[in-house]
Amino acid sequence: MGIREKLNGKPWITVVTLLVGVTLAIWYLISSLSTGGGVGRQFYTDDDGKTWFADAAGKAVPYERGGKTVVMAEVFEVKGRQFVAYMRRHTAASLEAMKKQTATVKGSAINYRMEYKKPGDTKWRDIEGDVKAMAEYLNLSSPEGDLVQVEP
Repeated sequence: MGIREKLNGKPWITVVTLLVGVTLAIWYLISSLSTGGGVGRQFYTDDDGKTWFADAAGKAVPYERGGKTVVMAEVFEVKGRQFVAYMRRHTAASLEAMKKQTATVKGSAINYRMEYKKPGDTKWRDIEGDVKAMAEYLNLSSPEGDLVQVEP
């Protein structure tokens, strides 16, 4: 007897399976929405990469929090040591364009032009799209070993 015949003989198994599936789907959606609108998580810093925290991804940065300017932080690990390799923020033109957006286009902030800066540098660099400049500036190698990007 195959699975189809067993299910036809006991329709309650199909109903229970469907209910469990729907319950799991609803639980997943609710948990996704409570952790940032279902768009994932991102690291941020408000002290030039000395410390970082996780929050919902897709935020327009920089933004103010507790009197400090917050930007995105790209966290890496080498031999058990975690650190911010570089930071990102939207350009002034991107921020202005985001302000003009309607509220129905949530999460699209990640598609706007970014500037980059390493901890300790004083100047933000608008190098997005210039593959050579990005590779040179964001050279992510370490004499200590292989770098692994850390996810929030």
